[in-house]
Parts: sequence; C-alpha cells; structure tokens
Amino acid sequence: MRVVCGVFPGRKQLKSIQGFSVLEMTLVLGVIGILIAAALGAKPMIMNAKATRTVGDLQMYQASFQMYTENYGFMPGDDKYAGDRFDMAGVTGPNGNGDGSIEGDEDRVWQHMRAAGFVKGHPDNDTGPANSFGGVFFFREKAFANGLKGIVLCVNKVPGDVASIIDNKLDDGTPDTGSVMSAEDSGKDDIDYSTEPLAAAYSSSKAYILCSKMN
Repeated sequence: MRVVCGVFPGRKQLKSIQGFSVLEMTLVLGVIGILIAAALGAKPMIMNAKATRTVGDLQMYQASFQMYTENYGFMPGDDKYAGDRFDMAGVTGPNGNGDGSIEGDEDRVWQHMRAAGFVKGHPDNDTGPANSFGGVFFFREKAFANGLKGIVLCVNKVPGDVASIIDNKLDDGTPDTGSVMSAEDSGKDDIDYSTEPLAAAYSSSKAYILCSKMN
C-alpha cells in the first residue's frame, strides 16, 4: 500500500505566513486608528467653523438692522413708509405702524431689509435667513423670562457645544447672564420666546435658542 502524505510548511514558511498575517492586521488597525483620530479631530474644527460663521452672520444682520434705521429713520419692520419707499409689489400689508417698536411687526423686519437690499431675497419672503443648524435667524422685541429687553437677534436649533463657543466669542460664555442669553430649544413651532426660561448651563446633548442684544 502506498501512503501519500501531505506537504506541510516548514518552520521558516510558517513564520513567514504568520508574520505576514500579523503585519496585515497591524496595517489595518493602524488605518482604522488614523481614521478615528481624524474624525475626532475634525469635530472640534467643524464646530468652531459653524460658530464663527454664526457669529459673523449675527453681526452682519445686526449691522444691517442699524443701517436701515439710520438711513430711513425707522426700524425695519416698523417703517410705515416702506410700501412707498420700495418696490414691494405683491407684499400684503408692507408697512409697519411707526410706533418705535417691532413687536407685532417681527415678520416685516426681513421684508423691509430685503426690499432695501440689506438681505438677499424678495421682500415677499418674511422668513429669516437660514442658519447652519437647520434653523433661522429672527428678531424679537425681547427674549426669555427675566432675560433680554429691547431689540434682540436670535438663532435657533444651535447645538450646545456650538452655543457655548458663540457665547464665549460674543459675551461671557454663560446662558443666563450678559448680552447673549439662551434657552433650551424644544423644537416646537409655537414657542413664546418672551417667556421661555433661561438655561442654567450649556449641554452638548441639547439644542438652544441663542439671542444677542442689539448694541
């Protein structure tokens, strides 16, 4: 009887095969580690970039509001001559009441600033410009219970980490003091911004409505 034996790798061959396997695994783990490190490192950069952009937008829209007021003698939204001053064809009720307040005229603020060319878009659009978080910018006469009085510019749906950065860039970094204040954003459409309670601290797991008092 003839017995055929299998051919097994020698010691050197086995080491070579095992060594290649370990090397391959090391390379794979190394690549995964690099990708994870890159992802973790990119997150703070992205948050800082969004915060910086939001700060710039807040300052730009505040400046536009002030320039309109200086140029035309009325705050945007409150301008009772806006319909005569600009081409606002198709806009229903284009004029404010000229009472020195934007309360009740908040939607007209953006219409007037768009009609004057301070903000992009057609004046029939009364919605504030979009922000970087899926929300919008909006003006109010006041914000939050025991919060800001007078004209404020707000931005909603701001992640807690980014809200903290914005507050630190513009103010004191705390949501319940200073000229920048915040409340938790519940995401509801019928929020009364004048009565929302102020947040005690920023949390990375929550979103916020952040408002900045006009200078």
